Amino acid sequence: MRRRTALGLFARAVAALCIQSTLVVAVGAVVVCWLAVGVAVASLVVPGMGFRADAPWLVTVAGVMFLGGLATEVEKRFDRRREELLADPTPDDATTRALAEQAARLAHQAGVSPPAVRTVDRAAPRCYTVESDEGPVVVVSTGLLDALDERGRRAVPVSYTHL
Repeated sequence: MRRRTALGLFARAVAALCIQSTLVVAVGAVVVCWLAVGVAVASLVVPGMGFRADAPWLVTVAGVMFLGGLATEVEKRFDRRREELLADPTPDDATTRALAEQAARLAHQAGVSPPAVRTVDRAAPRCYTVESDEGPVVVVSTGLLDALDERGRRAVPVSYTHL
């Protein structure tokens, strides 16, 4: 178990406050952008408002809105991919159990919570650590397990302890 000091907890509280403040500012910026788009559309519909539809600010607002939408879509794709990988069932075989035991042993030595170990049926040799709602998960592809010898398989859980 990691020790938590008052200074460390204070630093985390300040970091959380900074993140929340940034989110509030970001949401405000999105609202302002949408309002600007609304004003621009209204200026096209009601020409007497005094705005020109080809104004440079309109291009800037449209660019910001496009980039915001693109970033949201990329984040959604990453989340979906992560959920797909975490949803794959883990075959209950000796190799997976051995990896889970090795990961638990290394996590205990490193003072972190032990991860779950899951294998995915993929030919490409891959190993990575992701965070799920239940905690950390080390995901290992069957392609990697097939490519490694016993010594290499024992080193797979080390990918978790570097965090």
